[in-house]
Formats: sequence, C-alpha cells, structure tokens
Amino acid sequence: MLTSEVPFRRPTEVATLFAHLEHDPPAAHVLRPDLPAPVDDVLIRGLAKDPTRRQQSCAELVDEVRRALGIHPPAGRRLRRRSVAIGVAVALAAAAVLAVLAPWRAEQVSAVPTGTLARIDPATDQVALRAPVPGYPGAVAATPGGIWMADFREGVLWRYDAESHALQRISSPGEPRDLAVVGDDIYVAADGPEMFSGNVSRHDSRTGQREDALTLTACAEASGDSVIWVAGCPFVQRLSTDSGPLREVAKVQLPFASPLTASDNRVQIRELAVGDGSVWVLGDAMDRRLWRLDALTGETQATIELPFPPRSIAVGVGLVWITDPLGDAVVPVDPVGNQVLAPIPVGRGAAGVAVGAGAVWVADALDGTVSRIDPVGRHLVSTIDVGGSPHELTIDDQAGVWVTTYAP
Repeated sequence: MLTSEVPFRRPTEVATLFAHLEHDPPAAHVLRPDLPAPVDDVLIRGLAKDPTRRQQSCAELVDEVRRALGIHPPAGRRLRRRSVAIGVAVALAAAAVLAVLAPWRAEQVSAVPTGTLARIDPATDQVALRAPVPGYPGAVAATPGGIWMADFREGVLWRYDAESHALQRISSPGEPRDLAVVGDDIYVAADGPEMFSGNVSRHDSRTGQREDALTLTACAEASGDSVIWVAGCPFVQRLSTDSGPLREVAKVQLPFASPLTASDNRVQIRELAVGDGSVWVLGDAMDRRLWRLDALTGETQATIELPFPPRSIAVGVGLVWITDPLGDAVVPVDPVGNQVLAPIPVGRGAAGVAVGAGAVWVADALDGTVSRIDPVGRHLVSTIDVGGSPHELTIDDQAGVWVTTYAP
C-alpha cells in the first residue's frame, strides 16, 4: 500500500535489543568520572556477553566491587554484608541500564584507536591487511573512491584508500547508520542532525564531498540494479539516483501485525537488500517477517514469516541470506518459492552478511571471527580469526572481503 498518513515510530527499543548483542557499554568512568579505574574492569566482567567471563555469584561481584573501591568490611557483619550486597547489586543494575540505554554519541566516548578495517583474501582465507580506525566503524561499503565506513558512536564517516593506505575522516550530518552505493556516489543514512530527525546524504565517493541531502528518517538502506531504497518504520522509500536533487520516488507503508500486540509491535525495519528484481525488507526482533517488494514500484510480492529474530540480509547465488544472532546461524530463503530453508550454523552472534567471491561471509560478533559458507553445499567452509568484535562486511570489485571490527 502506498501512503503517507501513518506517523513515524522511533527504532529505539529494537536498537537497544541488538545493542546487547553487538555493542559494549561505555566504561563506568564515562558516566561517573569519580569512580576509580579498577571499577571499570569489574563492571566489564559483570556485563560480559560471554557468561563464562562473568562473576559466578552475587557475593563474588560484591567482593570485587568492594576491593575496587578500597572498602574492607568488618568481619562477622553478615547482615550488613547482605545489605551492602543488595545495595551494590541495585546500583550495578542501574549502571547497566544507563550504560545500555545511554545514546551512543560522540561527546560521550572520545575517538580512540580501537577500530580495525580488515581485508580477507578469499584465495587463502587469511587476513591480508589490517588498518587501524580511531573510532568504532560499523556499516561498510566498497566504492570507486575506496572503502567507506559509518561510525555511529562517533558521529563521523571514514574513507580508506587501499592503494595509499590513507584514512580520511569525513563529517556527517548526524550519526551515520548505513551506507549504499550507486555508481560513483555513496548514500549515507543518518540520525539527526536535530533530535528525532534523520537524513540521507549523497557524497562523491572519491572526494568525500557532500552533494545533496534529504530530510528523511532512515535506519537502513540498500542499493542494486541502479536503484536505492531506504527504510525507517513503517515506511520504505525509493530515492532518486540521477544527477538532479535527491528526492523521494516511491513510498511504501508496510502493515503492522494484525491483531497488534505488545509482543509483535514492530519498532523498525531492521535491514534491506536489493537483488533478484526485488527489494527485500527485514522486520525486527518483534515483527519477525520478511517482505519482498518490486524493486521499481515497491508493490508487495510476498510476505514471509521468519522463525527467528533477523539481523542482517544479503542476496546472491540464487538465495536470500539472513543472519540469526540468537541462533548463531545464517538462514537461506529460496526466492523461487519464498521458502525459509534450514539454518546453517556459524560463529556466535551472527551479525553482518555479504555474498561474493564465491562464498557467503558472516561476521561473528561474539567470536571475533568471520565464517565462510559454501552457498551451493550450504555448509561452513572455514572460520577466519579477525579479532575484536566484527560487525559488517562488504566485497570490493577485486573480490576482497572487508570487515569492520572494534575492541570488545
């Protein structure tokens, strides 16, 4: 259905759910500069995504916090110890909530060289290059002007020249979420620059010069076959790709679940992919559906129920590939019958996915690896250690596989 009557819904809740899987909370001293440095280490353990790294009991957690603060309680004061334990536990819970819900903005965490752009050689399944990025690179795209990265937490863009190995920092009108490429241009979907607003900007991929921008709420975008689509919620919009002003060409409203309940109330469109003559639109952890739309008109071709919370999507080698971060798998969908096929196990925290160089590549955010999948046999071929916490991937025209990571 084409419409412009339904108000936009912010994607905060689902973004927070996926932040649990993909992002680390800011250090405690960022929120409370008066806390001593040892407290950071205790909280990092307590909030570790890997349960085996956490403290094994509340008492152990309390003892570590106490030592970090230099507090030594009198012996035999069990009642007081219990009270302190409860108080500390409540304080830690509050700190954890603040850490997760606090917006990732540049003024909270200064840029430090924790990020990496790595290139995998598909001929050897080895990391052939590592380029440090002084921030938190996420979405990545291969362009004629180099490898572009979106750094949502720092609110900037990065462009890496593979020949000169130069890294350029490019300002962004807001916090960039996603990237898409059409010809020599790269389109950046970003929050801001004002609160509760968004924009899509078009840049020359070779110079970084911003050519145009459109006020538009867009959490995800995808391009292919000379078209570009962006999505917020509930709208999915096709944008112009000619040399004129950036503008909306088509606008589609995706229906919410009916009857609508608290358990399936979609908050955002998670991600998009263009391929096989269609634009494929992922719901979120609440509304677990995949929509197939005509790539030119946006007319709905199919709605597919997904038995898992989707994260990322790519199209290639005759199938649609969707990552399942909770099931640690990539799930193929057959576009001929729009059928969900058997999941393929990968590393923990399956995040970004890309198709090319004869394989399907999945970033395993919790394992520090990239999984290589044989798309014909649909099985894991190899696991490549890239370090850090890998998030997104892209493949350049030389069949190089690029992955963004930053320190866990």
